[in-house]
Amino acid sequence: MINQEMDLLIFIKHYIPDAIGFGVFANMDIPKGSFLLEYPGELVEHCEGEKKQNFAEENNLGHLIYYFSFHGKQYCVDRTFSSRMGKFVNDSLLSYTNCFVKVVSERNVPHLCLFSTKDIPKFTEFR
Repeated sequence: MINQEMDLLIFIKHYIPDAIGFGVFANMDIPKGSFLLEYPGELVEHCEGEKKQNFAEENNLGHLIYYFSFHGKQYCVDRTFSSRMGKFVNDSLLSYTNCFVKVVSERNVPHLCLFSTKDIPKFTEFR
């Protein structure tokens, strides 16, 4: 089960200057293949997501929408107003990534979950 309380135990949110903003860092060594955290937010259908993305861009809220497919339908997660750690995971060039997003079904509801692609040392940012 996806557990938001774990967000507080093994992750650190830290401010990164130079226009990056906050990032999420490991508070312990994490082995390859581990579930890290959920990419949280409001689950909406694709067309509603486009409206939310336009609103976010018009109000300088950043790009906080993640589009994906689940059981043949298009959805998105809008993390704009989430307070959970997964909101602050930054993207990166493929050569620098250490985690990936996978759609996980819990009670037939899709959740975007991050998993480590390699061993992640303590104090390393998730990308």
